[in-house]
Amino acid sequence: MTWRRVLAIGIVALGMTFVVLPFRISFPFRQEGGVALAGTVRCHGPIRSAFEHGRSEGAWFGYAPNTTNTSVIFNPATGLRPCVTRGRLRLAIGSAGLVAGALLLAFDRRRLQVTGAT
Repeated sequence: MTWRRVLAIGIVALGMTFVVLPFRISFPFRQEGGVALAGTVRCHGPIRSAFEHGRSEGAWFGYAPNTTNTSVIFNPATGLRPCVTRGRLRLAIGSAGLVAGALLLAFDRRRLQVTGAT
């Protein structure tokens, strides 16, 4: 097995992992009174988060007093859907890794066939 093939398989595995694993987002937002808070959202894997279209009508808000960390699940009606936007970005990056690794494998295979025929 050539080093190119090992590199290509590693890139494909990294891209696949990036597309499937769940992730967490931290971001600032303002409360109705103008108070700035830091929010944290746990998201599904990018392959699922990128295509979510409001799975629930309600929203849950949790606040821990005397801390700046707030756990929030946003209602899609608010227009704030950090899992969808970040999921699409992560899906694009992971997909690029999958395509790059597949192309490396294809070119390595083709190079082996051409050099093996001579």
